[in-house]
Amino acid sequence: LVVAVEDALVPGSQACLAWRGPRPGEEGYAAFTVLASRLMVKSSLGPGAPSGRPRGVLLPLDDPGPAYLAGPLLEGEEPEAAIARLRGAAAAILDLPEADGRIATLVLAPLLATMKVPPAQAAQNPYGAAFGIGRRDQMGIDGPALAKEMAALTTEDLKRARVRWFSNPAAVVIDTEPGSLSSPPSGR
Repeated sequence: LVVAVEDALVPGSQACLAWRGPRPGEEGYAAFTVLASRLMVKSSLGPGAPSGRPRGVLLPLDDPGPAYLAGPLLEGEEPEAAIARLRGAAAAILDLPEADGRIATLVLAPLLATMKVPPAQAAQNPYGAAFGIGRRDQMGIDGPALAKEMAALTTEDLKRARVRWFSNPAAVVIDTEPGSLSSPPSGR
């Protein structure tokens, strides 16, 4: 799907894959969260990373359920090629053999309370701390229990979650210069 947008907030055409996962409390939530966190952390821009590198997004309190991998189209890249590049980047990250829930536990600690957050850190963002407490309560998230569940995941658990939740992403390309792209992606 190619969507044409004028006056876009982000310059340049963007491609995005999205996966819908389980909601908090549903079967597979811990495994999905570990894989989505891995996607977010391992795709993040670091020093020296190319500017066209895709970025993983997981918003477990704002929009629980989906995970995204998005990035700009490279110079001269067509939509099908951009989607294929994102699929390849996602597979390279999601198919890693490690079964390590520590990434999710650490990265999501301030949001999901998967470990104790130092008071000084919470004081730097009191709105975020209060928002996290309220949303966890609304969604029934028990941070310490979730951390234990993530730590107990095996490589096989993550492989099953990979197949169940990350096999068939929705794909879209946002064309910020309507008409500049010649081949729209076909299907999902």
